[in-house]
Amino acid sequence: MKNLLLTAICILIYIGTFAQFVGSGGTGTEIDPYLIGNYADLKEFNTFLNVYGQYANTEGKHFRLIADIEMESDYWVVPNDYQNCQNFYGFFHGGGHRIFLPDTTIHYPQYYDIGFCLSIFPSIFGVVDSIIVMGNVNYMFGLAMKVYPNGEIRDCITDVNVTISNNSRFPLPIEEYFISEENYGKIVNCTNYGNTIVESNVGNECYDNYYFCMFGSIACYNNRGEIIGCKNYGNTVGFFGAGGICCVNVGTIRKCENYGDIIAPADVTTVNAFYPCGGIYALADGLENGEFALTEECINYGYINAGKLYNGGGIVGGGSISRLVDDPDNIIYHSYCEERIIRCANYGEVTGGGYTGGIVGYIYSISNVSSCFNAGQVARATNSGGIVGMAFDTIRIANNLDVSGFPVTLGRWYVTGDSISNMSSNYYDRQMSGGSGEDIEGETEGRLTTQLTGDTPELRAMLGDGWSYAEGRYPIPLGLENDSLAMLFATPIYLRVINDDNYDHTNLVRNNFTVGTENGVLWSSGDRLSIDGENAIILASGSETATASLAGYSFSRSLRLDPITGELVATDCDSYLWNGDEYTASGDYIQVLTASNGCDSIVTLHLTINNSVHYSFTETATSPYIWNGTEYTETGDYTQNFTSASGCDSIVTLHLNILSGISQNGTAEISIYPNPATDILNITSSETISEIEIVNTLGQVVKSIEVNSDSAVCNVEDLKTGVYMVRIYNNPLTEPVEVAVFQRKFIKE
Repeated sequence: MKNLLLTAICILIYIGTFAQFVGSGGTGTEIDPYLIGNYADLKEFNTFLNVYGQYANTEGKHFRLIADIEMESDYWVVPNDYQNCQNFYGFFHGGGHRIFLPDTTIHYPQYYDIGFCLSIFPSIFGVVDSIIVMGNVNYMFGLAMKVYPNGEIRDCITDVNVTISNNSRFPLPIEEYFISEENYGKIVNCTNYGNTIVESNVGNECYDNYYFCMFGSIACYNNRGEIIGCKNYGNTVGFFGAGGICCVNVGTIRKCENYGDIIAPADVTTVNAFYPCGGIYALADGLENGEFALTEECINYGYINAGKLYNGGGIVGGGSISRLVDDPDNIIYHSYCEERIIRCANYGEVTGGGYTGGIVGYIYSISNVSSCFNAGQVARATNSGGIVGMAFDTIRIANNLDVSGFPVTLGRWYVTGDSISNMSSNYYDRQMSGGSGEDIEGETEGRLTTQLTGDTPELRAMLGDGWSYAEGRYPIPLGLENDSLAMLFATPIYLRVINDDNYDHTNLVRNNFTVGTENGVLWSSGDRLSIDGENAIILASGSETATASLAGYSFSRSLRLDPITGELVATDCDSYLWNGDEYTASGDYIQVLTASNGCDSIVTLHLTINNSVHYSFTETATSPYIWNGTEYTETGDYTQNFTSASGCDSIVTLHLNILSGISQNGTAEISIYPNPATDILNITSSETISEIEIVNTLGQVVKSIEVNSDSAVCNVEDLKTGVYMVRIYNNPLTEPVEVAVFQRKFIKE
């Protein structure tokens, strides 16, 4: 018995001694962290966690990546029991270094759960920061499997392109992510650039067997913690349930942005399951009553295509709707979770065969959609809306604004039992929606563009306190007002309004109009429309596109032009060339233009011609003569060009006469002070001063004084601020008698 006990103690001592990380140095403290400088060190770190399991004590330990590392295919170690994977409690500092994934095929184990360890970190209770992961692979990869409460991943970047095919030998279901599969802690300021594609044969296998095929760039299956300040730029193709930031959300997502396209399978035509697609997250799927998902101050710019059968939303796809595996004819509604979608904005196009909305495709249970802005195009399908596609049961949809051109704020409303609906103060731009719309007084109403822009008491009363108001633009949800995308898409087109019942709209533009140019927004168009600054002039009938651009982003409005008359305003110097004809005088001119559809368009040109200015002046002076910073020493005619107030050339000729017999090489000692001067300039000379002249930079004499003394006091208070030249004429007492001229520069303050 003693021998057995002694053997056990020795084994524990051996394991405890062996389970020590070495790496490239360091002791694991914050000041002296363990150093990971090559693949062997990273492999040791992985073995340390996944093989030694409970003997790998990382609590409070610091690890630092000190070089870029290329991983090899033997990195992942699959233990017999995935629960043996050790949680990471320490601090891993990436230092902005890159980890390159191996370009190889990973043969997954038969049991999906063993995939728990197929990541750089199994589960994080500590902090991981500043890692960049890159690669092109055909296997599922994530930086971590889980982030637990008090755990955090921050400032990490993934740029991994994943293609999922049968050759990848994936386990089913498929849950792809780049940062963490599940999050119960915090993921902060992480960014994904990688693209993910599920080939159709794999997707169909998932679909036919009722498996998940889900994607979220930051977190996939479950966010019950916080995701803050994260961005996705990668495109996703072939997933049934996909979100740009997260797939399933029951936590908080704040200030996140999606720029990637999300495209569901296009070839599925039978209904086995409903999985939505959303720019920020796909669905909220609480496990018990009382949970809620908060999404605030998030934006989507990506294209959301939910396929033929799925729900799609610019921000949220919709509450999960699934068919029971054992009873495919029954639909069950899964969401016990309250969803709060507040102060979000969508700028991307949204389309889908299910319920489709600019902000939310489908929303269920006790939820709140408020102070949201949609400018993205929404497919005009059944049960689609500029804000929400379908609302089911007790929902608050209030104080939202849609300027996308979709004429319906809410696609469909369904209330069961005694549920109380609260829908109020939702507005859409009637002129951008082609003059049509479905108004419900007090709930969803169309307004003219001028009524929905600026900062007026009326507009504030309509939309409430959740917005940033400013002249020259639509309101922007609070928290997004400094974002370039928000500024761009809040820029209006002001079509002409005669009264509330008589106005131009996108389907019929009869008159010239103006566009918003706040914050440096620039506009362009085709040849039927001329946009100069804020003025848009119709040149011909037909369909036209007006495009606004700012900070590398753009959006377009389709307009059907049918002008009563066309007008063009122009200003030029000396002459103006219009369609091959030259005009040299101001006036109104008319031309008849033929549009591409063969119709005539009468266009009036209101032309202002500003002529160039020519004038000359004569000066007699000693050498050198300074004019506008240039010195002249010889008599002659000289020309300089200036720009007049009208922007045209001003040509000035100087007729200069240089005095002969006058020298600048006298022997007198000259002194001027103070310099710079404000009111009085004192001039002294060792010889008699006969005359003093003050000359400006154009060579013009602005002040002349007769002296006949060896000193003088000049009052320069009336001179403009600038640089001047003082000419001092001396009469020497010695022979030969010759006037000596001295020049000194001074500054008038």
